[in-house]
Amino acid sequence: MARCLKLFQLEDPILGKVVVAAAGVRVVSPLRPDDVLKVVKGKGGIICQIFDYLAVASWRHLLHASILALKALREGRMLARDLGIEILLYVAGERQIREAISKVGIKEDSRGIVILYFARDREEAERLFDEVVKELGGLLDDSLIEISEDKMEELKRRFSICEEELKASVAEGEDELKALIKCVLSRVAEIDIKKEA
Repeated sequence: MARCLKLFQLEDPILGKVVVAAAGVRVVSPLRPDDVLKVVKGKGGIICQIFDYLAVASWRHLLHASILALKALREGRMLARDLGIEILLYVAGERQIREAISKVGIKEDSRGIVILYFARDREEAERLFDEVVKELGGLLDDSLIEISEDKMEELKRRFSICEEELKASVAEGEDELKALIKCVLSRVAEIDIKKEA
């Protein structure tokens, strides 16, 4: 289980020590988004959120969005009233909840989802994922949370990244996939700039 989970410990003045845990879950048959969210929320955790795997550029994407959402909470600048929704907005790089759900939320026909939990510790995070995977009838799948050639065109479309921007973002010795992650992270960070405008 542990190798499939991406775990990061953060310390926040409001929430205290939290473990940010994320994993991809492949389901055998498509599930309704509301049903998935009900299962995920029903297991507990401090915060939880679900995403379409095709909209997640990497674990860095989720961690970056989580850190910025926590910063917005600390500074009293959240756009949403709920930290889970604030994280959704940051992951999507959007200011409106409806647009964020459309962009990064799971679809009716999705067989791959990414789940994010804030937990008190590693053990709680592992328990949450064990229970969710079992109830959804799915399998943990590392490939769903990582960047890949298969996701490239979809990420470019969803985050409005043109070829020129992508090529300009490629550093020496770096491939386009790493550059694409940087472009998506810049969209996530733009939310802070838009908030201040």
